[in-house]
Amino acid sequence: MNKHIHLHRRTTAWAFLLLVLAAGEAVDASNARAQTASVQGIVLDSSSTQPVQGAEVTLEQGEQKVRGAVTDRNGLFQFGGMEPGRYTLRIESLGYVTHEETFVLKSGEARTANCSLQVDPVQLEGINVASQGPGAVRRKLGMQIITSQQLAQIPTPAATGDLVSYLKTQPGVVGTGDRGGQLFIRGGTPSEDLVLMDGMLVYEPFHITGLFSAFPEFLIQSADFFAGGFGAKYSGRMSSVLDVQMRDGNRNETEATGSASPFLSAASVEGPLLQKGRDSYLVSVRRSLIRETSPWLYGQKQPLGFDSEYFRMSELNADGGSRCSLTLMRSRDWGGLDPNDPVSHVGWTNLVIGGRCTKLVGATF
Repeated sequence: MNKHIHLHRRTTAWAFLLLVLAAGEAVDASNARAQTASVQGIVLDSSSTQPVQGAEVTLEQGEQKVRGAVTDRNGLFQFGGMEPGRYTLRIESLGYVTHEETFVLKSGEARTANCSLQVDPVQLEGINVASQGPGAVRRKLGMQIITSQQLAQIPTPAATGDLVSYLKTQPGVVGTGDRGGQLFIRGGTPSEDLVLMDGMLVYEPFHITGLFSAFPEFLIQSADFFAGGFGAKYSGRMSSVLDVQMRDGNRNETEATGSASPFLSAASVEGPLLQKGRDSYLVSVRRSLIRETSPWLYGQKQPLGFDSEYFRMSELNADGGSRCSLTLMRSRDWGGLDPNDPVSHVGWTNLVIGGRCTKLVGATF
């Protein structure tokens, strides 16, 4: 009996000792994390105040590169678990002046290092092509990153580029003709395609003619197109994913544009909202002219039409490290086989309202 009691006391003593050691290690680890620092920031284009995606960000000590990262679609970069000390932050992107700044990270500091890159046009004396690249778009694990500049290179029946016209040039993408407004991607049905606008679901983003979409060139910042191989983040669809990032309005000056063609008319205005350089608005209106121009273009009236309105309000707080936006988009399509037969008419409407906010929190991670 005494032997069992003695053994029990010894086991309890060892368990208590292990518990004390584990608690001590946890405290030491917590203190170590509290002593580390972090660096984070948002990189913007100084002229357009739009986020710069894909900029190379490095932290250096002396001539040694300590950490490296690439900005995401919000222009955000983050470095966590940094040891206190003196660092040089270098931000580089093609077409921009390299930005450098040196600072001292203190223990437990969460430093915000926002940056506006100055545009620096690149002049090339010559180019040697060594191998065939992926084309006009950037590819990453089955994803194509499409920019508004690339949309402008594809001819459309309007005065500006459109995302649907670009997508139809991609392998495995087939669009229906008029009275359709749908894409079949690698054999999948349109209901198996997921289309997002700033993270918000859009059910019918392609207009009834099959020539235009709700995403014209002048409203898009970039678009991630997955024709397969997308992750669980985009669950709920089986064929493809189109994740569109819309741009903010001009925060520095007011601009107004307009265009017209036999198929489409469009107008937009953008500029500072309340405080120059901080907040902005962007309003766009588009309307088809097919019903009005088809009698003298085709000899008969085409019962097809669509219109859309887009509004975006955004705020950039560089000092506080936040970027927020509120977006509203409405589109309406209508058409039929016979202008005089209302039974054959079809139509649909989209109404998308949502907001997004990116905030750099002051916590070490």
